[in-house]
Amino acid sequence: MKIKSRARTNAVGLQRHVRQAGLTLVELIIASGIIAVLLLASASAMGESVDSTTMSRDLTQGALFLESVQEDLATVSANDIMAMNGQEIFMTVPNANSRYRVQISTFLTAVDLVQVRLALLDNRTGRRVAAVSSLRADV
Repeated sequence: MKIKSRARTNAVGLQRHVRQAGLTLVELIIASGIIAVLLLASASAMGESVDSTTMSRDLTQGALFLESVQEDLATVSANDIMAMNGQEIFMTVPNANSRYRVQISTFLTAVDLVQVRLALLDNRTGRRVAAVSSLRADV
């Protein structure tokens, strides 16, 4: 039967503990890589969030512009609206700097009944963003 000294057992235990105390260079590089990937993903998500917020703000401004044009045309008589067929109203002056424009289309649907279509167009992309249609009786 072999008897180990208590002092020798404690010394071996301390040696094992000392060897496992720090991080190796490989572990630090892997941890840094994981943190870098997470930070890049967070930055990308933040950028997309800012882009989405900007687009929503622009669309809201366009919708408000379309609504204001519709309200302004509510005071115009049906005969005068028929004369506005094909006209465009720009959001800002000069027209080249305007983000949106409203295109007015009018036609007679029945006797003394005029249909007014307003189309909100994006000047940067040329796309139709929204449209509103209403009927006017000529009184």
